[in-house]
Amino acid sequence: MVRLVRYMETNEGKGFAFLAFRSKDDVQKAIEELHNKDFKV
Repeated sequence: MVRLVRYMETNEGKGFAFLAFRSKDDVQKAIEELHNKDFKV
């Protein structure tokens, strides 16, 4: 699950989110796959 954090007044994103994973293995896999990756906004 992903929860994007937004300003209530403008609905604009604050630039961060909260993530929830089903298992510790899923967390580790995400870390390994995303570590040192560049993201386009």
